[in-house]
Amino acid sequence: MKVRVLRPCRPLPALLCLLALLAGIAAAAAAGPKSGGAALSPRAQQAADALTAYLDSLDGEVSVACMRLSDGFTFAYREDTGYYAASLLKAPYALWLCRRAEAGEIDLDAPLPARGSAPAQTARQAMRAMIARSDDSATGQLYSLWPAEAGGGFTAFLAGIGVDRPQDALTEQTRIHGELSARDCLCILQALQDYFSTGTSLAASLQQDFMDAGHHLLPDDWPMAKKYGSWDGALHDMAIVYNSDPYLIAVMSDWGVDGVEFPEEGASRIAEIGLLAGDLMGMGGG
Repeated sequence: MKVRVLRPCRPLPALLCLLALLAGIAAAAAAGPKSGGAALSPRAQQAADALTAYLDSLDGEVSVACMRLSDGFTFAYREDTGYYAASLLKAPYALWLCRRAEAGEIDLDAPLPARGSAPAQTARQAMRAMIARSDDSATGQLYSLWPAEAGGGFTAFLAGIGVDRPQDALTEQTRIHGELSARDCLCILQALQDYFSTGTSLAASLQQDFMDAGHHLLPDDWPMAKKYGSWDGALHDMAIVYNSDPYLIAVMSDWGVDGVEFPEEGASRIAEIGLLAGDLMGMGGG
């Protein structure tokens, strides 16, 4: 398995800097892992090999994509395999709503009636519950006011940030439908980071929601803006890791267990992947 540069996310003005870094997936026959056009250092190559060997040892399906923000250094493993999106789709939905709010299209101070376990609250409060706690009832409150099915604008928004897979974002039964890949998740994370970097009060507030997420899959030794997804046959985590040299990471798998939000075996595997990926991202090309 190669360490390689990923196919670029579909361009938006905020992503032009990313496009300068991501030049497309290298051919499978390319010689050796690359970082900024140069071969990895022996230590970084060893870290990449350790992560790949661990991934190869696991049963089931697993995909990983990581990218360091400072220079675009990337690790990719089966990054285009599709998985049921589960609650990961709440992340770009929240970003879509914030972008619409700042454009004056919607009002996040709008009151929402109680729904399921979610109390009557404002849309902004429901959004925080959707992201920080992955609250499905709060998500339903938002969906009821601003649907995100195909043709409603959300699908076009996803395509605009490089995510082509979801066809119908919602269903009545699960409220989430469609597939994502690890590469798609990097596009979502990059779009979120671009938005956070605008420095608006709403962007800062949304970033805090992601950083307050209380789940523990990827190791959280550093501050992280993160979102997980868990369903039968799907267990994922993705994050912007704010260490001394921040990076994006997405881990997707089919290790989800029906009725168990964080199955022990899958959770421990994702934690180990996160540790190994953190070692690699901390070394980079040198």
